[in-house]
Amino acid sequence: MATSLEGEYRFQLEGEQEKVLSTGDLFYDAPGSIHLPSGSASINEPARILALVFAEKGKEITKLL
Repeated sequence: MATSLEGEYRFQLEGEQEKVLSTGDLFYDAPGSIHLPSGSASINEPARILALVFAEKGKEITKLL
């Protein structure tokens, strides 16, 4: 789960439409989701997000493709 703390944040999961989150918006991605390149939706203002990652101890949570 993550929330946008500041600015607008552009992100996309494989197989889904790109989304733009505004400050305070929450989003969730299921385990195994593949993130495509993401970042600030503005070239002038940065975006900050807070992400909480919950996973089973000892299991890989990220995979480089």
